[in-house]
Formats: sequence, structure tokens, C-alpha cells
Amino acid sequence: MPLKQSHLERQFQKATAKFDSWVGHLDEKGIAEGNRKKDPIWRSLRSQCRQIKKRISAAAAVVALDEELKANKAARASAVVEEKPKEKKTNKKPKKSKSDKKAEAIEKAKSQSAKNKPDKKKATKKKK
Repeated sequence: MPLKQSHLERQFQKATAKFDSWVGHLDEKGIAEGNRKKDPIWRSLRSQCRQIKKRISAAAAVVALDEELKANKAARASAVVEEKPKEKKTNKKPKKSKSDKKAEAIEKAKSQSAKNKPDKKKATKKKK
């Protein structure tokens, strides 16, 4: 989890104070600015300052991203409330109850039996 902005600022202040004190120490020794790069402690302190600066900028980017996401989430939530839910369109027929199915089966059976009954007139003509 990234550190808070205030913690990073405090760390940066301490690191720059150490760096500045070491630069003062190098000035007392009479080392020129161009030759400071050769000093390992100077390089180490300078790199710590750079790392903390990058962490501060990354933390600021994360905070900005979080705020943007919260704003987008709030906008989507308000848009959903404004829109009415649409009815789902389905091609399915409504389901029939058991009693409806039985009634249809009885009607179907009656219609088939009526079709299968031979006419009396036709039956008598065929017999002759």
C-alpha cells in the first residue's frame, strides 16, 4: 500500500536535509560540483531524494485517478436512476398450466375422433 502524501513529504524533507548537509560537508572539503558525482554517499543521498520525488508524483497520480473513478461511478449511478428499466423482449410463449394442457388434449382427441368416424352414407355405398 502506498504511503500517504504527508508521510512522503516528511521523508523528502529529511532526505533533502541530509543531502544538503552532505553537500555542505563536501564544500568544506573543497570538492567541486563536478567531482561530487564520484562520491558514493552523495550519489546515494541524491538517489534517495529522486526516489521519494517519484513516489510523491505516483501517489498524486493515484489520488487523481481515485477521484476520477469516484466521479465516474457517481455519474453512472445517477444515469441508471434516471433511465427506466426496459422490458425484456422474449420470443417465448407464456407457459400453460396443467389444466389448460389437459383441456387442449381433450379437445384435440375429440377433433381427431370426429375425423376418423366414417360417414354412414359412404360406408353403405361401399358395401353394395
